[in-house]
Amino acid sequence: MEPRAQLQTLVEALLIRACARTALVYGRRALLAAAGDLAIVDPVDPSALVAGVVQAGGSGETDELWCPYRGAPGATLHLRLLERRAVLCLIFDRRTTAGLVRLRLRDDAAALASAVAALGCAPMTDDEIDALFGGARLQDMSR
Repeated sequence: MEPRAQLQTLVEALLIRACARTALVYGRRALLAAAGDLAIVDPVDPSALVAGVVQAGGSGETDELWCPYRGAPGATLHLRLLERRAVLCLIFDRRTTAGLVRLRLRDDAAALASAVAALGCAPMTDDEIDALFGGARLQDMSR
């Protein structure tokens, strides 16, 4: 299977398995895959995902962030670095729990990271990750 199609298939499967609402994977400068309810996001502008985040619920890990998502009432945004090659953005609501999302990500993160690597995506620097989100530092938001 072609790497982009493989990544898309994995993202769609994660969306279903985690009972999430929306899943997006961003590389250094572009959206690599998307699935679910895209009406609640601007998939072209990842900085819009974190805009307005005043207080985030940090998970204690520097490679992921959990916070309320302002684009849909009662929704939560989860951002996770995939071996620093891409950023996975999951939006979920009351239909699932953070525990189920975390469990599914534990199972699927390595496969997603491998699919991103197969696309030829090199690891991103901190500055590139910050630029992807309009200069907002993920580490700062998780405090």
